Amino acid sequence: MKDDLNKEFYSCLNLEEHQTKIPGTIMMLQALELGIHSTWISLFKVHEMKEFLKLPGLCFPSEILAFGYPADEIKLKKKKKHG
Repeated sequence: MKDDLNKEFYSCLNLEEHQTKIPGTIMMLQALELGIHSTWISLFKVHEMKEFLKLPGLCFPSEILAFGYPADEIKLKKKKKHG
């Protein structure tokens, strides 16, 4: 299978991707409260990931959320005051 997707198929994945944004963001916020950091991964080899996950038929991954603990302490920046 090819790693590149045709435009119509990719646009369908993009529609499905939007269905994952709200629950994914909630998962990320909850993880952050527990000290776990995360990031969205949107660019990956879809067919290889489908095979790796052993997804059936027309199921294709559209997004990946990666979670983990930071290697170094995270220092928050102070917000600038407006006005």
